[in-house]
Amino acid sequence: MLKGINLNLKPNKHWKLLRTYLVSHKGKLILLFFFLLSSIGFQIIGPKMIQIYIDIVFYSSSANIPPFIMFFLSLFTTKHNLLIVAAIFYIIISIIQHIFSTLSVYVSQNLAWTSTNNLRNDLAKHCISLDMSFHNKYKPGEMIERIDGDVVNLANFFSLFSIQLISSFLIIIGVSIVLYLEHWIIGLVFTGFVISSIFFVYFIRNVAVSKAKKLREAETDIFGFIEETLSGLEDISGNNLIANKMNIHYNKSRQMYRTSLKALIFNRIFRAVTFGLGVLCLILVFMPGIPLFNRGIITYGVLFEIFIYTDLIKQPIFQIVNQFQDLQKTTACIIRIEELLNKKSKIDDSGILPFPEKPLSLTFDDIEFSYVKNENVLNKLSFKIKPETSLGLLGNTGCGKTTISRLIFRFYEPQSGTIKINDVDIEKIALNELRKNISYVTQNIEIFQASLRDNITLFDLNVSDEQILAVIEELQLNKWLDSLPDGLDTFLDSGDKGLSAGESQLLALTRAFLKDPAIIILDEASSRLDPATEHLIERAINTLIQGRVSMIIAHRLSTLDKADDILILTKGSVLEYGSRKNLLKKSNSLFNKLLKLNQEEVVI
Repeated sequence: MLKGINLNLKPNKHWKLLRTYLVSHKGKLILLFFFLLSSIGFQIIGPKMIQIYIDIVFYSSSANIPPFIMFFLSLFTTKHNLLIVAAIFYIIISIIQHIFSTLSVYVSQNLAWTSTNNLRNDLAKHCISLDMSFHNKYKPGEMIERIDGDVVNLANFFSLFSIQLISSFLIIIGVSIVLYLEHWIIGLVFTGFVISSIFFVYFIRNVAVSKAKKLREAETDIFGFIEETLSGLEDISGNNLIANKMNIHYNKSRQMYRTSLKALIFNRIFRAVTFGLGVLCLILVFMPGIPLFNRGIITYGVLFEIFIYTDLIKQPIFQIVNQFQDLQKTTACIIRIEELLNKKSKIDDSGILPFPEKPLSLTFDDIEFSYVKNENVLNKLSFKIKPETSLGLLGNTGCGKTTISRLIFRFYEPQSGTIKINDVDIEKIALNELRKNISYVTQNIEIFQASLRDNITLFDLNVSDEQILAVIEELQLNKWLDSLPDGLDTFLDSGDKGLSAGESQLLALTRAFLKDPAIIILDEASSRLDPATEHLIERAINTLIQGRVSMIIAHRLSTLDKADDILILTKGSVLEYGSRKNLLKKSNSLFNKLLKLNQEEVVI
């Protein structure tokens, strides 16, 4: 998490964010300002060359040419030659100015995206480190919009801010100096107008902050809703809820339309103000300029130069106003980014102990847990998995089976009781060490749009093909791999495309084995078997749990043939617990009765 950043609407807070992520890019920053200053310098010199050209034409004299420019023209004595040189100089200056302008845009874009990519990484890493209660609260679509969308807006602001806002102020300062040199009255009027305009736009800049933030929130809300709807399309269609979802989508779209309309109105007001300021500037500067020309104090060239400079600063004023508008949008993004960065995990990661050495045991001691206050999912739950043994976990849906696995990973913390590995409280083990030594295989396998290799290694470039192939061979999945068109290079689509349910589970088991975990949890991992892969999955599971502490969570009794002990839950409490062999010997045991009833799905 970023330390020391406390953002609000004050400009210095934005600069603090800029400094935080630009500090490692000082070289690019220096290069950017060099290109900017060079571009602006040549942009200001250009109109001066036009003034010289006009004055030579009208007055046939070099009296109005500044000494430093006259130095370059001193070798030419005729009016004709002076005109050619002035024209050539203007062309060269224009070309150089455009070159420096292009380079400054390139460097600013590169700097902006490089620095904000670091912010995006920090933000994503911070959010991933938060506990499950946070992720249950925020929809995936909303998180994508906040982590990526807000940072993209920030990157655009950083790049445009450096190019447009800073260069606009520098152009205005440079033009003011030149006009002061032409005549102090013109320079004074111009400066007074610019300062008044800047103060005006500065004080109205906060008007659109709330509307910009509401627009971002509306966009995030509708993206989150769309993602949620698309991911649950089968259930929505099956329960005839399409009309209901479309009505919700309509209402959210209408709200976003109204919010964006208000933001657009303010945008157009600012644009109208900008063009009005440009016209007003032209009037105010020419009011003293024309009398000075009539009295012979300034020349035709200077008069035209004033016109060009006055027209030149209309764009900087527009950009300043535009950037202040973007500042409102960026302020909203920064506030939202800070809100995420200030989120703290409810999981205390203060453990410092390494993961215990084998042989391992896993103990639940009087565990109580609830997702909602006063509604316990687990009630004083106690059991122990001995070294190199497997526990089969049975129970109706909602009895707390999956919750047990989440507590082992410390996705949540129990309200009371302790979970121990070799008599060491898991809260005392470093969180990264704990999760690194546990593998969790569920029936819902996440397939990424990438190669089989990347899906197995989860994009870990440190895992070699030899390691992957060794795992596949140990799990005896060589024939399955050979059946794929391109082996490890087989490209998979995200979701359920490309692989059958059984093949997806084979991939998940390969992932788990490659991790070489000390503890393995199989949550309904064999509930979607297809005949083509059933024997492969059974054989892979046998290999995976061998020599490890394992927990097999199941609805189906047939999946517990490999379990050493059986724990049957009901409403978060132990209904029956013991070794599988002993429970089978007891004619009155619930497990034995369920088997005799030949009941595939457990109903208690």
